[in-house]
Amino acid sequence: MFGLWHVFPATRGADGSALLGLGTLVATTIAGLVFGALRVRSDSLVAPSLAHLATNTIPLIVAWLVHGP
Repeated sequence: MFGLWHVFPATRGADGSALLGLGTLVATTIAGLVFGALRVRSDSLVAPSLAHLATNTIPLIVAWLVHGP
């Protein structure tokens, strides 16, 4: 479900190619499995929430550093 949730937003602003949608589906499905494993292993939502925050924030910071505010 995590992977499917991210397909439309990823392809909405782009050319909407099937390859982009498939790549997004694969990458976010793997991320969802990792987040689920973190949830089970830690018995808490804190670990997967922090991991999701990191996967969203780190690329944003890198882009900001490369291209400026």
